[in-house]
Amino acid sequence: MNGLISSRVFFVLSILFLLSSLTYSHTSVYVFYPAYVNLVPQPPPLVFNGSSFFVCTDFLRSERGSLTFSDFESLPSGWGMLGGSWSISSGFKGSGLLGTDNDRGPGGSSVYYWGTNISSYEWLSVSVKVLRQYGINMWMGVSLLQQNSTSTKLYEIDTCVLVNTGYLEIRYYSGAGWTRLYRSRTFSSADNNTWFILYVNYSRNQATSTNEISVTIYSADGSALASGTVNIRGSRYFIPSYVGVAVDDGQARFDDFVISIADPRYIRAEGLPQDFMLELYDDLGDKIAEARSSGGVTSLNVLSDVVVGRGLGGVFKIYDSVGNLCLVKNFSEPVVGGDTYVLVVHEVLVALYDSNTRAELRVLLSSYSPRLAKTPVLEALLSDLNPYYLGIIFYPGDSVIQPGLRLVIEVSNGTSSASILIVGDSPPSEPVESGFIKITQDTNAVLSIEVVEEGAASSEVSLELVYCVDPQLRSVCVYYPITLEV
Repeated sequence: MNGLISSRVFFVLSILFLLSSLTYSHTSVYVFYPAYVNLVPQPPPLVFNGSSFFVCTDFLRSERGSLTFSDFESLPSGWGMLGGSWSISSGFKGSGLLGTDNDRGPGGSSVYYWGTNISSYEWLSVSVKVLRQYGINMWMGVSLLQQNSTSTKLYEIDTCVLVNTGYLEIRYYSGAGWTRLYRSRTFSSADNNTWFILYVNYSRNQATSTNEISVTIYSADGSALASGTVNIRGSRYFIPSYVGVAVDDGQARFDDFVISIADPRYIRAEGLPQDFMLELYDDLGDKIAEARSSGGVTSLNVLSDVVVGRGLGGVFKIYDSVGNLCLVKNFSEPVVGGDTYVLVVHEVLVALYDSNTRAELRVLLSSYSPRLAKTPVLEALLSDLNPYYLGIIFYPGDSVIQPGLRLVIEVSNGTSSASILIVGDSPPSEPVESGFIKITQDTNAVLSIEVVEEGAASSEVSLELVYCVDPQLRSVCVYYPITLEV
């Protein structure tokens, strides 16, 4: 009995051992470790680079306000004299006119006048520099003559010097005697080395038979010293026909003479953008004036030198709002107060998007010129070590091309280039591709445009810049959109 139980116990234990062996040999233990992936965007190998800018192409004189002018470097042609002796001597800058009274002109004054009749002008202005050469009590200034004869009526607007005291004086000569119409208070010591600027405005009201003469005397640096205005009617009224300079009871020098139907104290410039700086230099290299533009008409104060320099021209320098030199324009012809100039300046607006892989360009042409010469507007910068091949594609179906447009778009690497020509009068109907140029890290690409826009409406040009590993197989090509408005 006991033996039977032992056998059964042994059998059960054997079965349990086998089962435990099977369980242990086919059981696995799994351990899981976390894994992380960090995706870092990489910049494209080629990106656009550029910003908005101005292109100054020319500075032109659009209007001359002066009827005549002289810097008296020599005796001007077409002038006449009523009394006195007149010759060239030293002036304020360079040479000047020396006048000596001999009491043989109208009213005993000596006059040197421009021989062109100005009686048709109901308004004009005169500017001249004067200096007493000698004379204890003497007058020197501007004459408005009814006739070019010694018996003429005249108005004389003078710097009157009594010993060493200066006055502004306006006189009338009737043909028989002098009448003082105005005298200012004492304005300055007036020795023989003092230059004064005499600025005269003359206007006429034909309906009321009234002349108005207003005058200001300035020091040579442009500081106002005295001024006065007279209205003349009745028997003292006449219509001036000639304008000149005069000296009475002494000797005087004259320089920078202008008769103008504008204000000769200023040179006007149109077309300068906001905060542009305009500078004027004379033919000797001296700075005469400067002014910052407010976006409208810019005025240069040239009162101290209305016939700039020696009347041999001048130099204009134009700077943009951050001080970059935009244009230097040299004039060999005289630069004169009362002139008006225009700046031909185009604006190129550049906007970059999508990590500098999309560009929008807008060209605002000057109202004074519809032409923009070849101008770089955008760069394509390569950061990859491998070279690429780059070109331009024009899509006429997505563009609006106006008649009168002539547009050249060029890409260049400095040694080679590829371009597209778009003519608004006969635009293509299918996409147009330029050739390809090779670019490397050392030879970035430049996109340039050349524009002639003779139409009234703007054109919108749809482009793509394409760069490829192999331009023949077109393998791995990337396209960057460009829109251009002209």
